[in-house]
Amino acid sequence: MANSTDAVSGREAPGSGDVVVTYYSRTGKTAQLAADVTAAIESGAGTDSGGQRDPLIERIDPRSERSYWNWLARSFVPGSRVAIRPVETDFRDARAVFLGTPKWTLSCPPVTEFCRRAEFGGTPVGLFLTYGGFDEQRYARSLAATLEEQGADVRATLLVKRDDVGSATDDRIERFCEQVLS
Repeated sequence: MANSTDAVSGREAPGSGDVVVTYYSRTGKTAQLAADVTAAIESGAGTDSGGQRDPLIERIDPRSERSYWNWLARSFVPGSRVAIRPVETDFRDARAVFLGTPKWTLSCPPVTEFCRRAEFGGTPVGLFLTYGGFDEQRYARSLAATLEEQGADVRATLLVKRDDVGSATDDRIERFCEQVLS
């Protein structure tokens, strides 16, 4: 299936064979985990033949960065969102989407806005998040429910404590990718 141009971003929407890794990261921990997920996909995780795949990678960027305290205050408001720069949000023809986010308190406003815009149409989704505190399971369930309301087929979640990002998670990341891509 041919890619179509997205009216909002002006970029081509992912085609039926495309795997997309989309993430937001403020401190770099989620960006590192996104890179690890991307590397696992590129090395063939989730393919029967072990074949290599080149995912499309997109970062969710707020239109303006804020101080830590501003982000913290906003994250205490469920459903809080902020303006984000244009990013791909039409995933109806994608093979799979991997969405990464930090777990703050009750929301991550840039990711909340992304989820509000996203269209999945049954596309398989893997949700990965980094966290430093507690209640990450509830947060992941809540975000997965939001994605499912947008039409996503959430197949797997990967929760990684921020201190563990980049160390000894290769097997977990590979299994996570396989669950989404199988």
